[in-house]
Amino acid sequence: MTINNIKTLFESIADNHFQIKSFGFGKVQEIEGVDAAQYVRMWVVPGSSTILDNTIERTFTILIFDLVHKDDSNQTEVLSDTEQILDDV
Repeated sequence: MTINNIKTLFESIADNHFQIKSFGFGKVQEIEGVDAAQYVRMWVVPGSSTILDNTIERTFTILIFDLVHKDDSNQTEVLSDTEQILDDV
Protein backbone atom coordinates (compact mmCIF):
# COMPACT_ATOMS: atom_id res chain seq x y z
CA MET A 1 0.00 0.00 0.00
CA THR A 2 1.19 3.51 -0.75
CA ILE A 3 0.90 6.34 1.75
CA ASN A 4 -1.91 7.73 -0.41
CA ASN A 5 -3.75 4.39 -0.07
CA ILE A 6 -3.23 4.39 3.69
CA LYS A 7 -4.45 7.98 4.00
CA THR A 8 -7.56 7.06 2.00
CA LEU A 9 -8.13 4.06 4.27
CA PHE A 10 -7.88 6.18 7.44
CA GLU A 11 -10.15 8.83 5.91
CA SER A 12 -12.71 6.16 5.04
CA ILE A 13 -12.62 4.88 8.62
CA ALA A 14 -13.20 8.44 9.88
CA ASP A 15 -16.01 9.07 7.38
CA ASN A 16 -17.80 5.88 8.42
CA HIS A 17 -17.48 6.32 12.18
CA PHE A 18 -20.66 7.83 13.58
CA GLN A 19 -18.84 10.08 16.09
CA ILE A 20 -16.00 11.44 13.91
CA LYS A 21 -16.98 14.66 12.13
CA SER A 22 -13.70 15.66 10.44
CA PHE A 23 -10.39 14.16 9.34
CA GLY A 24 -6.88 15.47 8.82
CA PHE A 25 -3.53 14.01 7.82
CA GLY A 26 -0.05 15.43 8.17
CA LYS A 27 2.41 16.90 10.63
CA VAL A 28 1.23 17.90 14.10
CA GLN A 29 2.24 21.48 13.25
CA GLU A 30 -0.40 21.48 10.49
CA ILE A 31 -3.29 20.92 12.90
CA GLU A 32 -5.49 23.98 12.97
CA GLY A 33 -8.53 24.82 15.02
CA VAL A 34 -11.81 24.08 13.33
CA ASP A 35 -15.42 24.99 13.91
CA ALA A 36 -16.98 23.29 16.94
CA ALA A 37 -19.34 21.43 14.59
CA GLN A 38 -16.31 19.58 13.17
CA TYR A 39 -15.46 17.82 16.44
CA VAL A 40 -14.87 14.94 17.13
CA ARG A 41 -11.82 15.20 14.87
CA MET A 42 -9.41 12.48 13.79
CA TRP A 43 -5.86 13.39 12.79
CA VAL A 44 -3.24 10.96 11.49
CA VAL A 45 0.46 11.81 11.73
CA PRO A 46 2.76 9.74 9.52
CA GLY A 47 5.82 8.43 11.34
CA SER A 48 8.78 6.39 10.26
CA SER A 49 9.07 3.87 7.45
CA THR A 50 11.41 0.90 7.51
CA ILE A 51 12.12 -1.24 4.47
CA LEU A 52 13.19 -4.84 5.09
CA ASP A 53 13.35 -7.44 2.35
CA ASN A 54 10.04 -7.13 0.51
CA THR A 55 8.07 -5.30 3.20
CA ILE A 56 7.64 -1.74 4.36
CA GLU A 57 6.80 -1.17 8.00
CA ARG A 58 5.18 2.21 8.63
CA THR A 59 4.12 3.87 11.86
CA PHE A 60 1.34 6.38 12.33
CA THR A 61 0.11 8.35 15.33
CA ILE A 62 -3.66 8.61 15.48
CA LEU A 63 -5.06 11.57 17.42
CA ILE A 64 -8.70 12.02 18.38
CA PHE A 65 -9.87 15.48 19.48
CA ASP A 66 -13.06 16.64 21.11
CA LEU A 67 -14.07 19.77 22.97
CA VAL A 68 -14.06 20.02 26.75
CA HIS A 69 -16.39 22.59 28.31
CA LYS A 70 -14.75 25.61 29.94
CA ASP A 71 -15.82 24.30 33.36
CA ASP A 72 -14.38 20.81 32.58
CA SER A 73 -17.79 19.30 33.34
CA ASN A 74 -17.52 16.86 30.42
CA GLN A 75 -13.80 16.05 30.72
CA THR A 76 -14.31 12.45 31.83
CA GLU A 77 -16.89 11.88 29.09
CA VAL A 78 -14.52 13.29 26.44
CA LEU A 79 -11.65 11.10 27.70
CA SER A 80 -13.87 8.03 27.70
CA ASP A 81 -15.36 8.73 24.26
CA THR A 82 -12.05 9.55 22.56
CA GLU A 83 -10.43 6.43 24.00
CA GLN A 84 -13.33 4.31 22.71
CA ILE A 85 -13.05 5.92 19.27
CA LEU A 86 -9.33 5.07 19.19
CA ASP A 87 -10.19 1.51 20.08
CA ASP A 88 -12.78 1.45 17.26
CA VAL A 89 -10.24 2.74 14.76
